[in-house]
Amino acid sequence: MNSRLGKILLGLALALLLVLLFDLHEPLLPWVFSSSATPVDPSLTPWGTWDDSLVHLESRLEEVQRENDRLQERLDHLSDLSERLQQRLDEVAALPRLRPLQDYPFPDSVSLCGEAVSLDDPTAHERFESEFNRFLVNRHWLITWMRRSREVFPWLEAKLAQEGMPDDLKYVAVIESSLDPRATSPKGAAGWWQFTRDTGRRYGLHRTRSVDERRDLHEATDAALRYMRELYEEFGSWALVLAAYNSGERRVRQAIEDQGESDFHELYLPRETEAYWYKAAAAKLFFEHPGDYDLEMPPDGWTPVVCDTLLLSLGRETPIRDILEGSGLSYKDFKHYNPAYRRPQLPAGKHRLALPRPCAARIAARYPRAGKLTLAETTPPGP
Repeated sequence: MNSRLGKILLGLALALLLVLLFDLHEPLLPWVFSSSATPVDPSLTPWGTWDDSLVHLESRLEEVQRENDRLQERLDHLSDLSERLQQRLDEVAALPRLRPLQDYPFPDSVSLCGEAVSLDDPTAHERFESEFNRFLVNRHWLITWMRRSREVFPWLEAKLAQEGMPDDLKYVAVIESSLDPRATSPKGAAGWWQFTRDTGRRYGLHRTRSVDERRDLHEATDAALRYMRELYEEFGSWALVLAAYNSGERRVRQAIEDQGESDFHELYLPRETEAYWYKAAAAKLFFEHPGDYDLEMPPDGWTPVVCDTLLLSLGRETPIRDILEGSGLSYKDFKHYNPAYRRPQLPAGKHRLALPRPCAARIAARYPRAGKLTLAETTPPGP
């Protein structure tokens, strides 16, 4: 009996709960709700009719789907970025590790042009270390210079040997112009050896509207070696020669007279001039021992371009493009091999043109009176 009564009471409680939850306005139990309750259409929902509710739900589902699509696109993009980042990290991890500056081997002494300096001397050590570290921090300079030197050094080394002058003088061209014939200083020095206009004129380098011979490796090197030979005859030391080349012979001559000292490393000179010899010596160290400083270049398929020198005599001003017609050489490449020419025309007169051998032969065929010098080495180009 008690069990049956419990079931009845439980049923009444559930019915009451349903009424309260679903807000039923049609009373299921008349004795619970008074007859004064306002009747409401049971087909209505919080969004209107059931049809309206379905439309609302479908619209919401579409919005959720669009949002899901956008999130998926974003996730795909992030996944792609993650893969690329991991790939880059793997590439970086595979690169040789650069050591801290202090871990690179520091020499006990340095030499240039046969003149050595012990780095046990604190002043010499500081001067050389400054240039040594500056090059290591800016190792991209060294890599660029080393690449350019492949085309310039063979000819330059042969020229220095022919003149009986120290092979190390080639590093003067490195620190002067970075082996870039188009290099120009704020003071107007230009070309491979950075001659000023006045000094260049003194040593036979002409600068006209059409030609700047400071940018011609053959002419500029001849002038630079004559200048340095004269300086050596006066000072008797290649270190003093480099100081005079950098700051002018009058300044070095006056410093020697004023200070009563003829050792370059003991002279008080302008800061740039004091650093000049050490800068060239540091460049030599890196060029001669690239493996010790993580500067070895991987094989890149580079091969030297064998050029001929074409001696061309023109009776009138001639556009360069007319000279190059049918040769297979572009104007840009012509400027690469002949950076001294400033205009797109060659003036009347005699010219010495460096040209790749097949191109030189084609041009010579069109100018029967042209002379040709065969070169076994690479003719240095521009940058």
